[in-house]
Amino acid sequence: MEFFDFVELVGKELIAKGDDPFQDGIYSFESYQSKVNALFKEDLVGWRLDSSAELARNIPQFLTSRVKPTKELIDNSFELAREHYKKVVPAPD
Repeated sequence: MEFFDFVELVGKELIAKGDDPFQDGIYSFESYQSKVNALFKEDLVGWRLDSSAELARNIPQFLTSRVKPTKELIDNSFELAREHYKKVVPAPD
């Protein structure tokens, strides 16, 4: 298991445990996600942990504004293109 796989695994386990009423807030997925993303940002790692505990490439803000409208233009008639697009561009949170 690689480091990045482990980061995702821990995130998914925390999401699965998220409905535990006895869970302490410091062990929540949101806390873990925030700390992982802060660490990646500090060390200039080009990835971020998204809300579904999957690592996604960081896209610069100026490109993000162009990605969303492009994504909205792709509809069901372009299924193969959309699948390829999903592999290349991470979903926004």
